[in-house]
Formats: sequence, C-alpha cells, structure tokens
Amino acid sequence: MGTPGHSRGSICLFEGDKKVLFSGDVVFAHGDFGRFDLPGGDYMAIRQSIGRLELLGVQKLYPGHGPVVEDDAGSHIEKAVYNVSSYG
Repeated sequence: MGTPGHSRGSICLFEGDKKVLFSGDVVFAHGDFGRFDLPGGDYMAIRQSIGRLELLGVQKLYPGHGPVVEDDAGSHIEKAVYNVSSYG
C-alpha cells in the first residue's frame, strides 16, 4: 500500500492473514515515525498514512530501522498516531 510522507514513493507491505506489516521508514517501534523534513517528505501525508496503518490491526511490525515488534504491534502504531498528531 502507498504510504507517502517520509517520501513521495513510500510503501508499506502488509500481509493480512498474519497481520504482519513491513513499514519501511513510515512507522517504528515505541511510537516513533519517519522523518518528513527531507526532500519529498510531507507532514500531513505521513500523518494520514500512519492513521491508515492503525486501522489494519497489525500484530507484528518490521520497520526499516530499530527493533522489531513481535506482539501487539498495533499499540506501537497507535502511539505513533498520537505522537505524529502532537508533533510541533
């Protein structure tokens, strides 16, 4: 699925049966999220992308950087929604 914000072409790969998300540089463990201040980045787009990811019911999160989340990854994405919405 297209998840712009970090860059125009950002994507995340989601395996629905197993609820596994490969999130690239969009969302990370512990509610962290990708930078949007680089060329092609867009704050509103990453905010919307993370909001859409929250609706997927993700159980396992494999981000492009940092720790993997093997259980209840949805809570990490939920925290990212809060953090990105509170940014600035």
